[in-house]
Amino acid sequence: MFWQLKIKVSPSERVIVTDDNRLLTVLAAGEHRLSTLGKQLKTFKDSTENLQVSWSGLAQALRYQRDVCEQFWQVVDVPDGHIALVWHRYQPLQVLQGGQTHAFWRPEQGELHVHIVPKQQHWLDESLQQTLLLSAPLPKPLKAYTVNADERLLVLEQGSLVRILTRGQYVLNVDEATVKVLFALTQPRLYADTPQLQSWASASPDIVAAHFECLQAAADELLLCTYQQQLQHIIQPNTQAFFWRQAHEDMTVERLPLPADGRINEAVLAQLQAVNFQQRADFSAMVQTVMVPAKHQAVFNTDHQHEQILEAGSHYFWHLHQTQSWQVVDLRVQTVEVSGQELLSADKVTIRVNVVCNYHVTDSSAWAQLYAKASDYLYRELQFAVRAVVGSRSIDELLADKQAVDEALMAHVLQQNILGIAIDSMGMKDIILPGEIRQILTKVVEAEKSAQANNIRRREETAATRSLLNTARVMEENPTALRLKELETLEKVTEKIDKISVFGGLDGILNGLINIQTPNKNQ
Repeated sequence: MFWQLKIKVSPSERVIVTDDNRLLTVLAAGEHRLSTLGKQLKTFKDSTENLQVSWSGLAQALRYQRDVCEQFWQVVDVPDGHIALVWHRYQPLQVLQGGQTHAFWRPEQGELHVHIVPKQQHWLDESLQQTLLLSAPLPKPLKAYTVNADERLLVLEQGSLVRILTRGQYVLNVDEATVKVLFALTQPRLYADTPQLQSWASASPDIVAAHFECLQAAADELLLCTYQQQLQHIIQPNTQAFFWRQAHEDMTVERLPLPADGRINEAVLAQLQAVNFQQRADFSAMVQTVMVPAKHQAVFNTDHQHEQILEAGSHYFWHLHQTQSWQVVDLRVQTVEVSGQELLSADKVTIRVNVVCNYHVTDSSAWAQLYAKASDYLYRELQFAVRAVVGSRSIDELLADKQAVDEALMAHVLQQNILGIAIDSMGMKDIILPGEIRQILTKVVEAEKSAQANNIRRREETAATRSLLNTARVMEENPTALRLKELETLEKVTEKIDKISVFGGLDGILNGLINIQTPNKNQ
């Protein structure tokens, strides 16, 4: 009939019927006939799959027909500043914002759960959290967190620490405008950001005390913190540190007075070396290592006041807030050479000299501390000594007695009383003359040597003549000696003859070649 309206509703739908824009009824699943006589009926199909009523006229109906709406729907009012958590075992979790009213289709099975919490309340009941953990994924502003055994979850509200969560799973209402969540590792146990934790401790002392152990080092001590049978942390003087509390792990704290010389004792050094402290930035920054080679010493200063002499080897000092410096001094014999010094001698001749000085350090402290640049100072003193000695002597004096020049140089340097070293030897290595002076000296030397050669030649000639005269006298007085001389001469002659033919025997050749007459004593 034209005045009847036929409506078929599927099981997952509902039909909302209005008369003149007013809620009249809601049709369930099935076939329905509605009389339109004298009415202005309108129908709206709505799905029940997510249970929330999506009808566009819902707000007006809730405003003016609240009692009628509650007959068909479950109405949820969310106050301002709150959120509503709505879920069903077959429906995902929904978060409703505050200041709104919502309507839900009543589920055919089970119950629609509604939980209203303040918008800025991050913590939810533990039972509610366990229920919400079964809903995945969680809509904003809810967030699920899993905290491992070596972690802690820090919850901050307006920058203040309000909760620290240990191992477990949690669901928090995180309003990013006010709530911040941080993960923190409990290994290493030392909390790195000490100033931040000090700020939290002043505002929330109970929370910090429940989860942290606070250690305070005095101004004249170090705190050595050991756990897991190894040195793990060193707390510097006048410093506060916070450590995570571990129920299953004890920490040993040793209060170590600072030594006056700053040197690390052997027991502590053994602990540092056991953990290879050079590879840990926090430890290596607090330890100053000084390596002194063999046959050397080091002058070590702290705050430019406390001085120590370090022998060859490895030395370790606490490096905290002091100014530390050191200078390595070589104890072996060293050489300083003053080369190419152009000077005027006493007779106004320009010469160039090279001087060598060998010395060794006897007092490392004096040598390193009294002179800003000790080797440069010694070099200049040698220059002054060379100028003084060379300038007071002529060329002849310089060239004639080098040992006296060396002794004068040594005496002049020793008069300066240079502290910290002993002069082993010193001398003039080279004296370099100008070209024209060398030529003159060469001529003088040539003349001297030529005269010496002539004298020697004359002496030798005189000696040779005297020797011949003596030989003649011997032969004159002794015919046999003369005969021997003749035979010696014959031997020399025969050495130069290739072939000799002899006739009449040896006596014949001797008598024929050499006729020795007996000297007449009367002549």
